[in-house]
Amino acid sequence: VAGLLAEAGGVGQLTLDDVDLVVDGTRRALQAAGNLEGEPDSPGTTHATRSQTLFAPRDGFWIGDIRSGDKLTSGQQVGQIFDPYGAVTDTITAPFDATVLYRTTSAAVKEGGILASLVA
Repeated sequence: VAGLLAEAGGVGQLTLDDVDLVVDGTRRALQAAGNLEGEPDSPGTTHATRSQTLFAPRDGFWIGDIRSGDKLTSGQQVGQIFDPYGAVTDTITAPFDATVLYRTTSAAVKEGGILASLVA
């Protein structure tokens, strides 16, 4: 028995674009497997040759300024870490021109915790 598990959206927030992404991907998969008539459309492929995971330099309260799929330029602010009193302790920036693969949406972060993943 074949199965498919698709995930879209994030933090319990689902948009119509997310639904379209899953529906189109499911249709292409069924067509490619021969279970649905037609040839699958190619959505286009992006090949990443570089990736980097950004980590929290200290414990704190993370406010990310990015979303998955955002295009960033080198040095662009990705987000900030605040102390318990609301003071900015760290400003996190993109180390190179990149696309955001995913980001952490939890506000509380520990030193060494993942903040985001970037690809180029």
